[in-house]
Amino acid sequence: MSDDQSGTVFNVDLSDDQSGTVFNDDLSDDQSGTVFNDDFVTELLAVVITAGETDAEKLRRYELSAETNKIKYKVLDIQQPWRHYDVVVYTEGGYKVNVLKENLEEYAMKENLVILITDSPDSVILDSSREILKRFKRFDARIVFATDNSCWPKNQIKSQYPSVGTFDNRYLSAGAFIGYAKDIFNMVNHRTINDMESDQLYYSEIFVNNELRGKFLRIADYLTGAWTSSRGCLSCAKNRINLNNFEEDAYPNVQLSVFIDEPTPFITEAMELIGDLDYPKSKMNLFVYVHDEFHYKDVEIFISNVGSEYNSMTIVNHEDKMSVSQARNWALLMCKQRKCDYYFAIEGHVHLTDPRTLKDLIEHNRTVIAPLLVRHNEIWSNFWGALSNDGYYERSDDYIDIVEYVKKGLWNVPHITSAYLINGSCIDQLQDVYVGEIELSYEMNFAKNLRNKPCNDVVRFPVFTELFCDHLVEEMENSGKWSAGKNKDDRISGGYENVPTVDIHMNQIGFEDVWLQFIRLYARPLQRKVFIGYKGGGGTRFVRQNCSVTDVKKGWMLMHPGRLTHYHEGLEVTSGTRYIAVSFVDP
Repeated sequence: MSDDQSGTVFNVDLSDDQSGTVFNDDLSDDQSGTVFNDDFVTELLAVVITAGETDAEKLRRYELSAETNKIKYKVLDIQQPWRHYDVVVYTEGGYKVNVLKENLEEYAMKENLVILITDSPDSVILDSSREILKRFKRFDARIVFATDNSCWPKNQIKSQYPSVGTFDNRYLSAGAFIGYAKDIFNMVNHRTINDMESDQLYYSEIFVNNELRGKFLRIADYLTGAWTSSRGCLSCAKNRINLNNFEEDAYPNVQLSVFIDEPTPFITEAMELIGDLDYPKSKMNLFVYVHDEFHYKDVEIFISNVGSEYNSMTIVNHEDKMSVSQARNWALLMCKQRKCDYYFAIEGHVHLTDPRTLKDLIEHNRTVIAPLLVRHNEIWSNFWGALSNDGYYERSDDYIDIVEYVKKGLWNVPHITSAYLINGSCIDQLQDVYVGEIELSYEMNFAKNLRNKPCNDVVRFPVFTELFCDHLVEEMENSGKWSAGKNKDDRISGGYENVPTVDIHMNQIGFEDVWLQFIRLYARPLQRKVFIGYKGGGGTRFVRQNCSVTDVKKGWMLMHPGRLTHYHEGLEVTSGTRYIAVSFVDP
């Protein structure tokens, strides 16, 4: 899952063998998307706007940096002395937009070209075109602008900018931007602009206008599927797998989990549709949860008809006294124990009218993916496009277009429910995912736990057996030479401990050489592999982490950078005794 989003809503409708699942009988078969190839972009051109002799020395540095990194570049000399007025008072920049209009026309139809534009040569290029293009693609945007911490020259539009993180710049800067040649050409030709107008305002007004932003920039907050209005879903064909290339015996193992939480109309029809899924039942383990006795007879009929065709069956009924959250967590646990390849969850009120639903979701090869489900003739669906400040539903700008199939693609969203597929590779991380601080709402907890990010640059490795851990604790307890947990510590040169803990040093029990050997043979190579080139300070700002790691398993190592970037503290031990072994490894 990307960034802080919980899942991917899938409503693509692609032609031929790229077909997707669309739950709308009114859709025709000829609505198709566009296949996107990662190798589509093959060329980068750097364009710099300069003011003749005034910028001569800067330009030489810029050209040297481009040549060093083997990047093609083009210099647009304005020919006439640039009006060097106070940038805070005078905002003219329209002339630069007009210069771009004249000089970019020759590239307007080059769809495989990306252009990097800076409006003066007081910058240098520090990496190859391959690396720049790779980073640009990560944005999944047509055009990406640099940012600024002030909104000028028209402060009144600042409220129209989307919110950003505490330490991020919120406003657009016209000083540098990168994008596809055709899109940049269309953007600078959006309207006529006087030489004395502000280029900063010209681009800013495009960005804060939802319609224009969608046309030129494609930076809606919750869309990451490389979707454009002219070309549709550009990422829907990325990283796909084709089940047609597999024999049925080699199909992925799927745990099909059906949850009937309450009395539901048309449950018999819903179960029949589940039984009609175009997927070999021999590769599916069936799990059915029936909370109320009322529907148990319907499940029995379903089981008697097709139950024997499944690889295995587990039925949890009202007599098992299991809550809806417990049932879902147990289903995930069973998936883990069976080492399933996929976990497919369906709620009783869902009618999967397309038998290919499961196959389509698997073939899109995402970590968490859901089909778009919509109530007939309503805009109610199984996803939220955005969240309010208190973490509940908020309608996103494109929500209506998505549920009405005006826009079809893969959408990164903060909340999904009712039906979804989870890749088995992440099941181990999702135990108790339905439990949380939101009482009586397993689906809210599920989405929130999926959205929660792990601590950046904090990794875990299994390094010791549990038996070794027990023996090490016994040695320490047998020694009993625990420190007082005070700042005064005679074991340390100088006698002062700035972070006092109750501990025993390895050299106190004659274990230092053995421990250092472990660090050299195991911890050090891992540290060098994970944090190669990691550094802080200088021109880089690392934001302090705002997260806790509380579930490190016995015998596992937690590895993270030092206090410069990852200042940390120990959480209170509320019961029992917690033993940890600590080492500091210099890079």
